[in-house]
Amino acid sequence: MKRIGLIGAGWVTQHHLDGWRALAARAHVVAVADPSDPARAARAREYGIAATYADAAAMLDREALDAVDVAAPREHHAPLCRLVAARGIPVLCQKPLAPTLAEAEALARDVAGKARLMVHENWRFRPHYRTVRRWIDAGRIGRLRNAALSIRTCGLLPDASGGRPALARQPFMAHEARMLVAEALIHHIDTLRFLLGPLTLDAARLGYGCSAIRGESDATMLFSGADGIAATLVGDFAAHGHPPILRDRLEIQGTTGAIRLDATGLELSGPSPERVAVDFDAEYKASYRDTIAHFLDRLDDGGPFETAPEDNLETLRLVERAYDIGGVPAQRRLWIMVAGPYGTGAITVAERESNLRAMNAAAAAVFRRGHVPVIGVNMALPVIEAAGAGQFDAIMMPMSLALAERCDAILRIGGASSGADQEVARFAARGLPVWRSLDAVPAGPPR
Repeated sequence: MKRIGLIGAGWVTQHHLDGWRALAARAHVVAVADPSDPARAARAREYGIAATYADAAAMLDREALDAVDVAAPREHHAPLCRLVAARGIPVLCQKPLAPTLAEAEALARDVAGKARLMVHENWRFRPHYRTVRRWIDAGRIGRLRNAALSIRTCGLLPDASGGRPALARQPFMAHEARMLVAEALIHHIDTLRFLLGPLTLDAARLGYGCSAIRGESDATMLFSGADGIAATLVGDFAAHGHPPILRDRLEIQGTTGAIRLDATGLELSGPSPERVAVDFDAEYKASYRDTIAHFLDRLDDGGPFETAPEDNLETLRLVERAYDIGGVPAQRRLWIMVAGPYGTGAITVAERESNLRAMNAAAAAVFRRGHVPVIGVNMALPVIEAAGAGQFDAIMMPMSLALAERCDAILRIGGASSGADQEVARFAARGLPVWRSLDAVPAGPPR
């Protein structure tokens, strides 16, 4: 029985944990680490996890683990995988390996020889796609000629209540500069590679037509492969006339037959036709189970992971090329909160004023980079002055935290500050950028 540690307690971890629970005869998640007390407590309670930690390093120090499942936000994947691999513990890392190709390539180099690493790319493990691959390998449609894969949903369109289903499900998507391709279509690119073999991306067009999100809402891509095969991939998350749920549509044409995936299932046309019903909800869950089962199988027999870093990097190279050639929108001016110590550790008025000058100086630098800087202290102090000094605690943090909810990112400067840390936590919980130095702040558009 393998002892598993889970890093992360966000939305996707429910599916990871369902997968581990389905394999309870082989492995058991014994500990979970996440900085959110409520999130990790909820996962521990629901899945019977014995130990919880606010810090991944503490979990690794105190638990005897056979493997670790990294399912934290993508910006934390690389440092967490390095942390685990440094201890020689095998890692299963939720896709993508890292936010960018360069970071993923560096991670793959760094962990090589230290610990086994597999990418949790579960789409190709959906049972219906495994069936398609078996049909292709058996030659049941002859030589492949062309393929078309699409995913369309109205998830980014307002529903009757005014909400957008895709953002209700995964709020962080609203703030990702690289959204549809990097977050969703990465699965489909990987699946096409799994089904068709090595691919080259010949053309791409990304659309930025949804004002509710920062990144792209639709994408169209053209690939080419061996023996003249051509493939298209179309994704549209603001598609009128489609349901809010995600449903793939696939057609592969061969020289002697065809394979189609529609809303009801798989159909094989050709000399030996076949129809297979698909329960998409059940197969979605099964994909997590089967990805984890493959991880455990290869740990047991020492064989290569199907989605080892060297394979997954090929998918990430296609993702990167889509952004390179697909058309990227103009730089966006961000509202950036500047947070640092004000009252914490400051005994005198002069010390507080010095702290505020430091935040204002950082704000001026943010402005010069093309963004709109805001400081909670500057907003709250005039109100406190009007209300009376006795109202400081009642006004300062509530106003600062309310402001945090309306900003795009935060720049954390200076030393210890409980108030600044509360502001940072608000951004981290929403999956928004948290920068610790001015150099990390991207340049905004010219003024």
